[in-house]
Amino acid sequence: MSPDGKSLYVLIQSALEQEGGQKSKNRRNARLVHYELSEHGDPVYTSEYVVQLPFYNNGANVAAQSEIHYISPTQFLILARDSSAGHGQKSSTSVYRHADVFDISGATNVKSPAHDAFNGSIASTTGVLNADVVPATYCPWLDYNINAQLNRFGVHNGGAQDSTLLNEKWESLAPAPVSDDDDDKDGKEYFLISVSDNDFITQNGTWFPYTLYVIIYRSLM
Repeated sequence: MSPDGKSLYVLIQSALEQEGGQKSKNRRNARLVHYELSEHGDPVYTSEYVVQLPFYNNGANVAAQSEIHYISPTQFLILARDSSAGHGQKSSTSVYRHADVFDISGATNVKSPAHDAFNGSIASTTGVLNADVVPATYCPWLDYNINAQLNRFGVHNGGAQDSTLLNEKWESLAPAPVSDDDDDKDGKEYFLISVSDNDFITQNGTWFPYTLYVIIYRSLM
């Protein structure tokens, strides 16, 4: 939701079934829907765009998204990640766990009877986007999995299945300003807060609590 409460954006986790969602390698083309809100009356569906989620494992899989966060009317943070890797999982090594950015300023508004009909689609069942649709611009940004940084704080990605291994399911992100002051050179400084719930997964019956992950970054906005 936008800070003024006038816009609501909804991005599905990955592609719809008729647009490639039945297979991990084809589920790239996710729909982003925009609603206008008011104090009186129902939400108004105003526009819809395509966000192409990132590949990992050399294009063999698509990283589904868990959360988006409003930056501006055209730009959003997105938390995209792999699955079945991390604390309590068979594999301890995640290969894609990012806070990325996408921009819809140049994207096609696909809101139309043809695309929104029960048998309408914006992509093929194998995940090929329709030629007349321009997707959002997607920019990889912040990698959660860099051990050179994680190890500084006593946590890690990959390796031993211990209490300091990052969980699999990172489900949220939100920036919080460090202060109200602008740095003329570098812009504002923010904390990026992300939380993992891990679905209460355990290996031996002991529940490991929620994990809070805080990243410091600078914004030139």
